[in-house]
Amino acid sequence: MVVLQLPRRRRNWVAVAGIGGAAVTVADLGLYALLLIGQGNPPGSRVFFVGTFLALMAVLGFAGAAARRPVARMLIYGFTAGGGLGLGLLGIDSIGLPLLAVCALSIVALSRVADHVSAPIIIGTAAAFVVLLMGIASTS
Repeated sequence: MVVLQLPRRRRNWVAVAGIGGAAVTVADLGLYALLLIGQGNPPGSRVFFVGTFLALMAVLGFAGAAARRPVARMLIYGFTAGGGLGLGLLGIDSIGLPLLAVCALSIVALSRVADHVSAPIIIGTAAAFVVLLMGIASTS
């Protein structure tokens, strides 16, 4: 009797976490749009900033899944982890919980890429906080 085995592919958990984070961010962007339509108020500049920041995080989630260099992945996932945490805590009562899930998925990806906290992770996270805080402060 001959047993035929198909070759098993190892899952690339870093790419899976990046695609999952991007998918959650896109869904959260849709939820954000639905919440804004339900309010009926004319959108202000902060609304556009938050929408653009969510779109940026979705693009970076896909870019982190496609990137091959570990340094680039650490920088990208550091940004998505910091951005998900910052915006998730700011919007905890409306769109924040899915963004905290994006943060968790980014941390899973970072744990697979790096064995310790390094400069690209810190730079990516700090950049996310700076962009988020400057955007919120300038769109008051």
